[in-house]
Amino acid sequence: MVVWEGSSLGIDPDPEIELEDEESVYLSSDHVIFLVDAREPMLELNSSGESHLLNSLKTILHIMKQKIMAGDNSLLGIILMGTGNKNAENNHHYVEYLRLDRPRAENVRDLQILVDDFDSEFQRIFGGSQEQPSTCNNTNTNTDKPMFPLKECFWKSAWIFNEKNKNKT
Repeated sequence: MVVWEGSSLGIDPDPEIELEDEESVYLSSDHVIFLVDAREPMLELNSSGESHLLNSLKTILHIMKQKIMAGDNSLLGIILMGTGNKNAENNHHYVEYLRLDRPRAENVRDLQILVDDFDSEFQRIFGGSQEQPSTCNNTNTNTDKPMFPLKECFWKSAWIFNEKNKNKT
């Protein structure tokens, strides 16, 4: 963990100065949607012998555990794009694996099961990876391969944030 000290940034830390918004610092929370690419290239092994997708999921699991232990009010969600299964509501290859909400023990347990037995669980839950996206009519002019409609994942993420904000008020 990197610790930044005021003097290394050219700022003189003065312990007598209090933050005016000190309460808001402690009461703030993160709202994070992890948008994870689950297509075939992410299943290639990295230098440590695990897939990039598995490494991403382990990182998310670690962050979820930290948020639970810290007891903060952060909301976390996971969307996997490029899965073999199509989203039932709009026929796109992304799955909202974890709804944007406070991480709970059952979320951690489910993600831990996926990480521990990744090969079989990923295939069972998501139908594997999508080799070449087939949901977009656009093609890449350099390779003439279909492109994945990333905009749909961003649209879904924006919609989720908007719905969460509507529910707050």
